[in-house]
Parts: sequence; structure tokens; C-alpha cells
Amino acid sequence: MILALPLMAYTQPADKAPILLRDRKGIIRAMEITENDAASSLSDLAFMKQYLLVTAEDVFVKARDKQRRAGFINDHFDQFYKDVKVDGAGYNFHYKGGKMYYTHGHYVKLRNFDVVPAITP
Repeated sequence: MILALPLMAYTQPADKAPILLRDRKGIIRAMEITENDAASSLSDLAFMKQYLLVTAEDVFVKARDKQRRAGFINDHFDQFYKDVKVDGAGYNFHYKGGKMYYTHGHYVKLRNFDVVPAITP
């Protein structure tokens, strides 16, 4: 009985939550998803709405996708705010067998930011 106790500590429930890494502002920088996570069936756009909480002013445009090995796909999205590209901002999504297993990137939350250029006297 005592020998079985350590083995029971390493079992994981079937509905285990994804592992999140957040920055100082609480924005998700990376998320690791296991096959048992419900998040593994999320699409990239669903992830952005559910986890990053993007607004209607934020748009992510697919920049490229790569398939390095059979069954593995890597997608990259650039962030735009009011149709202006946010320098250095974007997100990467990694899929294995059609299911998301890892995502990471840099999302910049911009609110009430005027993108119209103006010069004062």
C-alpha cells in the first residue's frame, strides 16, 4: 500500500487544465496543452477570443504556416490594431495531428489609442 501511494500522486485527471505562462500584466505569453485538455480542440481564433480576450479593434492576420515534419504544423499570426500592424506583436500556434499542443507569442493590449497621424504646430 505504501509503495502504491507515490504512483497515485503522478496520475493526472482527464480534464487537466492547460499550463499557462503569463507576463507581468497578466497576458498569456505561452500555453502548453496536453491531449486530455479541452483546449487542444480550440482553433487559433477561438484561443484569441477565449484566452487573450481580444477586442473588435484587434485583428490577427495569418502570416505564414510551416510544416516541418509530417503531422506537425506551425502557424504565425501578426497583430493589427485598427488596421495598423503592431510592431513585434503576434502569436504562434503549433499543431500535432490537427490538435493544438503549444502556443506562444506577444499580444499588446491597446485601448483608446488614436492611430491617425497628426502634427501639431
